Formats: sequence, structure tokens, C-alpha cells
Amino acid sequence: MLAIPYFDAIATARMPQEGNQLLALNPAQGWLGNIATKEIASVDNYQGNLTETTWLPNEETARKWQEYVTIGKIKPTRKPTAPNNVQATQINAQEVLITWDFTPDLENGLPSFRIYRDNSLIQTLEGQKHNFGDAPDATKIVLEFRDQQAKPGSNYTVAAFNQLGESISSSAIWTKHHDYSSYHRQLNNYHLDLINSINKKFN
Repeated sequence: MLAIPYFDAIATARMPQEGNQLLALNPAQGWLGNIATKEIASVDNYQGNLTETTWLPNEETARKWQEYVTIGKIKPTRKPTAPNNVQATQINAQEVLITWDFTPDLENGLPSFRIYRDNSLIQTLEGQKHNFGDAPDATKIVLEFRDQQAKPGSNYTVAAFNQLGESISSSAIWTKHHDYSSYHRQLNNYHLDLINSINKKFN
């Protein structure tokens, strides 16, 4: 998506070092992209027909524009940040709910995720897709996964990844849920026996 880096570059260029008054943009310091040929150049160095160009705020944005109009997407330059606050919560005897938090950045948006159990990949969740327009498809990603083949003591990690690699979270361990029902039954029976003994004593 080009709109976010474009407006980020505009905002950065207009941000004053002191005070609250926004700076005016200087078109002569920008870059131009030829809509037909997809060539880019600084305003000073451009030699083509100006009516066939689009204005871009800086070289970085111009190169992203060139990449976007050529292949339909902008390749990332860094891996996404690692997920955090990974938790594994028992649902029943063989099912665990894995949840995590993630903070998107301007470049990666909402990436794809891999869920690992004991260092083995068990699920991949696809990230935000682009439709070759200037807006991403609506995401259906939910930051959770239900492992229905869980084992007590399993170690879970979640990785965010893109073309450059993955960033892995810290781990969350599911410990076996103790069944206290037998203990509670024994305690209830003890209380009943105690009450019966007291009743017999005073009757």
C-alpha cells in the first residue's frame, strides 16, 4: 500500500523542529514519476514531459511508487516485530487457546503468523492481502488459534513473518490442568459425615 508511506513522507517534511506551524512543501525538492514509463528522477534532473508525471515527496517514496506501479506491491525492507504477550489457556482436556498481541508498523501492516508447538509448526495464518489497488483487502485475521491436539506441558511460540524472515515471540507453556473434583467430593463427604455425627450426638 503506497498511501501510508506517501502521507508519512508528507507529514515528516512539513513537521517543524520548533513551534506548531507546519512547514510549506517545496515542490522543487521532490521527485517525479513518469506514469507511462515508470521512470523516476528528481525534479531538477527530470527531462521528460511534465504532464505525464506524478509528484512524489522524496526519493524513498519515489522508489516505492516505482516498485508499486511495476509489480503491484511494495516489498518489505525489514522483518516484522515479534508478537508479545503469548498465552496458552486450557479449554478442555485436549484443547488449548493460544492468544497473542501484535503492534503493526507502517511498512509491514498485519503480517502472516506461524504457530509452533514444541518447536514444530502446527498452523500458518495468512496476513493482510492486497488487491492491487491502493487499499488492502479487509483483514480477517484474529490473533488467536485453538490447538485441538494439545498435550500438557506443551511449549507454544508465535512468529510474525514476511519475505525477509520471521520474528519469534517468547514462549508460553501450558501446564496440565489438575482435576480437583475427586478432592472436592471427599471434602463434601467429610463434611456430611461430620454433620451426621454432630446430629447423632445431640439427638
